[in-house]
Amino acid sequence: MAICGNGSLLVELATGRLVRTFPLAADLAMDRVRRMRQRLPGCAFAVEVMDGFGHEIAYVPMHEVPADALVEDALALASRGPTRLLIQHRDLTIIELFERVTAICGTLATAHYSSDSFVEITAPGIDKGSALARLCEDLGIGRNAVVAIGDMPIDLPMLAWAGRGVAVANAHPDVLAAVSETVVSNDEDGVADLLRSLLISQMSGMVAGLQTRARVCGRRSAGHRLLLTEDVRFAMSPLPLRCRGRECAAQFLMVVAAPLGHDPN
Repeated sequence: MAICGNGSLLVELATGRLVRTFPLAADLAMDRVRRMRQRLPGCAFAVEVMDGFGHEIAYVPMHEVPADALVEDALALASRGPTRLLIQHRDLTIIELFERVTAICGTLATAHYSSDSFVEITAPGIDKGSALARLCEDLGIGRNAVVAIGDMPIDLPMLAWAGRGVAVANAHPDVLAAVSETVVSNDEDGVADLLRSLLISQMSGMVAGLQTRARVCGRRSAGHRLLLTEDVRFAMSPLPLRCRGRECAAQFLMVVAAPLGHDPN
């Protein structure tokens, strides 16, 4: 599963199926557009909707726009019930824009920002933290078993909810102040290093459990042994990234318990 759209979408990765959606109500989105045009002249808008992306002519996209992107007035875009409403301003800094949009939204919508290019609005109460909590509840996973890593203020609700919140070294100052653990920057593969350490830790636990069970059952033969060296554990760590669910453990245990001299690849 993937949490997308800052918590407004839950997507099944294997199929691309939208499992849950939390769009802005069309009338609410249109009302916010009207209010921002009145109180913040110079705004330009874009939207993400279930089936694509749309923007006003004045909006400057951060990335390449799909060929089928909608180009319409903001009110027409908002009437589609977007999952995210994006706002730019030609004169205000991102902090200034965020503070003013937050004031305009009040409790009726939630404002966020993750770059210097735009502020985004989602439905009330929708953010990465609420989406993560909802997904974990569905899966029966407690918050203390969750590790989250982030870099921008948009990640703060997620980092606060997770049992272990981690920031990359080049994260926004507000994020660094909110966590007690950091890893090296994303440019230095900090996220990958954290994932690898988590996988190695989990795999070591699996191997220890397998050793115990093997000793109890008396099934450890001279022709097989558990491969416990650091080099082997590092070599095996990418395996679970290519499989899903319980299959991960099964494939890993199959490899580490392989006969001596056998190439698991």
